[in-house]
Amino acid sequence: MQTLVRHQRFQDVGAAVFAGIVLVMALYNLFLFFASRSRIYLLYVGYAVSAMLISLAVNNYVFFGQSPWVQAHFVLVWMPPLIFTAVGFSVEYLKLYEHPLLFRIALVLVFLAGVVVPVANLFVPLHRLVG
Repeated sequence: MQTLVRHQRFQDVGAAVFAGIVLVMALYNLFLFFASRSRIYLLYVGYAVSAMLISLAVNNYVFFGQSPWVQAHFVLVWMPPLIFTAVGFSVEYLKLYEHPLLFRIALVLVFLAGVVVPVANLFVPLHRLVG
C-alpha cells in the first residue's frame, strides 16, 4: 500500500511540474505576444494550454470538477480549441496563406478534425472513432 501511495505522489508531482512548465511557457509567449503583437504567439499560448488541459485530463487530473459529465466530456470540449490553435499556429508559422491550395486543404482538415469528430463523439464513443 505504501508503494502505491508513493507512486501516486510521484505521479502527482510529475503532473504538477508538467503543468507548471507549460504555464510558464504560456506566460512567456503571452508576454511575447503583447511585446510584438505577432498573432503566432497567441496561437501558441492557446495550443499549449489546451494541450496541457487535455493531457492532464487523460491522466485523471481534471481541473473543472469531478462530476461524471465533466470527466466524460472534458476532452470533447477542449479538443476543438486544441485543433484550431494548432492548425492556426501551423498556418501562421508555415505561411500557408501564401499558398492558396495548401491553405484550403488545411482549412478542410481543421473543419473535419475540429467539428465533425467532436460532434460524432456525441453519438459514437471516442475509442471507436479513433480505431
